[in-house]
Amino acid sequence: MALGNDIIVNSQIQGGQIGDVVRPAGLGCQLLPLMSAGLLAAVDNATRITNPTTQIIRSGIRPLKVGHGTILRVSMGYDDGASSITDPQLQFFGRAGDSERWRRLKNADEQTTITLVTDTTEDVADGTLKYTDADINAHAIDLDGCVEIVYGVVVALAVTGDATNAVLQGWII
Repeated sequence: MALGNDIIVNSQIQGGQIGDVVRPAGLGCQLLPLMSAGLLAAVDNATRITNPTTQIIRSGIRPLKVGHGTILRVSMGYDDGASSITDPQLQFFGRAGDSERWRRLKNADEQTTITLVTDTTEDVADGTLKYTDADINAHAIDLDGCVEIVYGVVVALAVTGDATNAVLQGWII
């Protein structure tokens, strides 16, 4: 697999001790650059990925290695002048270690294909990009105990405008 450099997430956990009656725990959370600009505009494998090792191979896709957390939330940044958008669809895979097989991950709605839904009138903008909302169910991928995560595009982003600056971001919760 000729993917990009790993993204390693290993924040400290605060709170929660054995014996405490109630003590909330919190994890630090930062935006993670999961895909380089433009990669959402091409597919890794059309319709369905069945072998992430051979089908997810583009260098701008960065495997995610996590030391904590149970959910990966995702959002897409896309050109703020884009219109006539075909929303991209992705599939996520995880494993607990290098010697384990890949398994398909699901979102909170039990779906294995995640659609990043755009709303050009409501999505938050920063002057260059607009950002899709990270739906609490549709864009929350259960890590299922996995510590290594890869992801690929099965339906490419298509727009009237510029699709080459679109990015995929995520955060672990």
